[in-house]
Amino acid sequence: MIKNKIVKNKNYMVGIDVDTTNNEVAVSDGYIYKGGEKHFIEGIYFNLDTDKQFEVVYDLYITINSNNDFIYELEKTYLDEGAMPCYTGDNKLFLTFVSVKLGIDGSFFEGHVTKIVDSEEMVENQEDKPETR
Repeated sequence: MIKNKIVKNKNYMVGIDVDTTNNEVAVSDGYIYKGGEKHFIEGIYFNLDTDKQFEVVYDLYITINSNNDFIYELEKTYLDEGAMPCYTGDNKLFLTFVSVKLGIDGSFFEGHVTKIVDSEEMVENQEDKPETR
């Protein structure tokens, strides 16, 4: 089960939706407001492939590159002995946006999507609402 998490902050997202179906994650285009500026971020989709030996974690990060553009970066971690998922890229990390853990041969599917909303908005009953798969 994928849980939706809502975080209120002065830097926030608008129009970015996540859909998880048929072992695929699709993220729509949208905007990130940071420091009063509006930044476009292009959508992305990726497949969730299982492994026969190890659990797998997919982490989709939102990062800021040297041109001050927001981009998605996907990392896949095989949870063998001692492996721990973490961002290993060169850009500035903004948010661990989507994290999905798959069991061996897809035996379980769990994770979260963390959305940031305007700290001025009222958000009721949104935190930790499960998203169906």
